Amino acid sequence: MIRLTKHNKILLLICLAKYPKKIISLRKDAVKEIPVLLRRKPLTLTPIYDAIKKKHPENCDDSISCSCGNKETSRAEWKHQVRWALQDFRYSGQIDYDVSNREYSLKKSIE
Repeated sequence: MIRLTKHNKILLLICLAKYPKKIISLRKDAVKEIPVLLRRKPLTLTPIYDAIKKKHPENCDDSISCSCGNKETSRAEWKHQVRWALQDFRYSGQIDYDVSNREYSLKKSIE
């Protein structure tokens, strides 16, 4: 189970304030889903996106573009939130990322 510090929760709320509720909800969903997905086997980013979109299609709106750093991009914001959820896990030491095969995996002590 992921444990965010009080500081991280506050930062998360500030960063997400500009987005619709479904984007905020997706970040929470991703935090719940990612460990479940990675318990089965290591995964690259695309299967993680696909699994989260399949389970939470109502929150994966491709029409909401990412505006990271005040720049509009063609990437969907929901995918950005999934990547941030993965980064939260990496920073907290709960998952690993293998650069050579681009796979995320749950650390053995978390399983």
